[in-house]
Amino acid sequence: MAYRNNMKLGWVGFIYPAPPEITDDMAKLEWQMQQAQRLGCTVLQPIVFRLPTDDASVAKMQELLQKYGIEYELGCPLSVFKLSGPDAKEAREELLAQMALAKKLGSKILRTGYNCFLSHEYSRYNHTPGMTGKEQFDRVVASLKEAAPIFEENGLYFAQENHVDFTGKEMAQIFEEVNSPNMGIALDTANSFAIFSEPNEDNLRMAPWAITSHIKDTKVVPKTQEGDYFPLIPVGCSLGEGEIDIPAVIDAIATKSRYPEGFHLILEQGWWGDQVTGDPIEFAHNAMEKSLVYLKDLITVK
Repeated sequence: MAYRNNMKLGWVGFIYPAPPEITDDMAKLEWQMQQAQRLGCTVLQPIVFRLPTDDASVAKMQELLQKYGIEYELGCPLSVFKLSGPDAKEAREELLAQMALAKKLGSKILRTGYNCFLSHEYSRYNHTPGMTGKEQFDRVVASLKEAAPIFEENGLYFAQENHVDFTGKEMAQIFEEVNSPNMGIALDTANSFAIFSEPNEDNLRMAPWAITSHIKDTKVVPKTQEGDYFPLIPVGCSLGEGEIDIPAVIDAIATKSRYPEGFHLILEQGWWGDQVTGDPIEFAHNAMEKSLVYLKDLITVK
């Protein structure tokens, strides 16, 4: 089976949880890799959020990644956004430590979102002096300009997710200003809903700067909460059932991204609202596998 641009498929660890009886971190990591092999996926965000870094654990992860033919995308420390401030020295040391781990595990991409706190404070809507959206934007650009030569020297790539912070246009502007071949966007196809921006327009704007992705779909339904709120709300759904033009964004990535060959299509179903019924693990497994079938069909070269 050939995929368009030899794209690689995978998923975010938390959306495909391990059985509850598996509690050991290394056992969880191997279980996820086994499932990836079964489902024909070759790239993952690890199911364990904070990977162990001791020599024995790193050696075991190296062995498992080779055994199952998996490539990891690792998280980038939030200190990457402090490289232009007073804590720059400590931020650089933390970043270099994560880069060292990435190299040991054969990972090429470090990814994170600026607003990993999912809060208003770190959004474009903050008007507090010193934390306005424009001031935050400028600090991100300044820090990423400092980060760029570090990534270039280490042969790694940085990908910033649009994460309840900036619009697609603003994300593209960040990397136009940073202007580095090793710096770009982890394009999340549905996160624009969270900042009242049109996702299908944002996705096309971000595609030329995309280095990796979160492929998710979202549909708009009548409000689910009581009270005088907006009369509609976005909630997660399986691919192809929502408002995101998944074929259009995949086409934009394949034709406009600077690095379309072997591009990582990382599934992330989330923000399900009140739709989860029955066993939550079974629900999550079924939803992800259904979306994976959709995505495979979409990118298979007929």
